Amino acid sequence: MLKLIICDWNRTLFTDYYEETFFKGIFQKVFLRSLKNIQLLKAIRLLKTSKKIKDLFRLAKEGKNQEKLGYIKEILGLLNKNITQELHADFLESYAQDYADRAGNRLDRRILNPLRDIQEKYGIKLGIISSGYSKGIKYTLEKNGYKFDFIVANDFIIGSDKVVSFELKILDNKEDVLKEILLLNRMSSDEVMYIGDDLLDKNCLAVVRFPMVSFLASDENKKIFSEKANIFMPKSEEDMQAYLNMVIESNN
Repeated sequence: MLKLIICDWNRTLFTDYYEETFFKGIFQKVFLRSLKNIQLLKAIRLLKTSKKIKDLFRLAKEGKNQEKLGYIKEILGLLNKNITQELHADFLESYAQDYADRAGNRLDRRILNPLRDIQEKYGIKLGIISSGYSKGIKYTLEKNGYKFDFIVANDFIIGSDKVVSFELKILDNKEDVLKEILLLNRMSSDEVMYIGDDLLDKNCLAVVRFPMVSFLASDENKKIFSEKANIFMPKSEEDMQAYLNMVIESNN
């Protein structure tokens, strides 16, 4: 019987690949502040950092799985060195709320609406495992009427009232996190659906009884996953709703 549905975030429920819109907005605010304070050397350094990060984002999107991990970690290092340490905790909280107000148009409601329907009708739990920013995910969902039971994601480390760094706890270890969640909830993998888009989700999709590939997955990844048995790829919101109903009714 299906009891829990766990989703990836980026390119599954949300159109961004690696929280690039979130961090781009932070960069713009830090850059404009440096201009306002006539900190020209700092502004130049930020522009150089921005160009490097854009190049790395492009390579990560194009790269194979192992190369992608290296690019993501390099991006994080540049962000932590040149941008995140400029932030105060109260700024970060305010920015996360403002970001969520504007991020609703990047949600994929073709997945979220059917999930909310079966959550309300059958009491099935919903969760997220993501390498994205936990509060950005939480606030974006809540402000658009979606409630998840838990979100396991990355976060900023705050020291006193300033940001120390963005800590990457979740990246290529999603299978381990999934198994910990099942253990804590006393569930078996036969009671779980996992929805993802990327090769980083491959092991999670292989573990659960009900694996699903998102609408936003790349054509290349869809082709790779299509060669695996028992993976569902919805063609429309209605198709996904029918599949969820079938899974629930056939296992009651």
